Amino acid sequence: MVDWGWPAQGAGWVDAAFMVIRLIGAGHT
Repeated sequence: MVDWGWPAQGAGWVDAAFMVIRLIGAGHT
């Protein structure tokens, strides 16, 4: 699980990673 209480410094790559996962999950191949 991700602790969203952490500093936003790491949110950059996390946001990008989730975006890719969402695209794949949406069937965007």
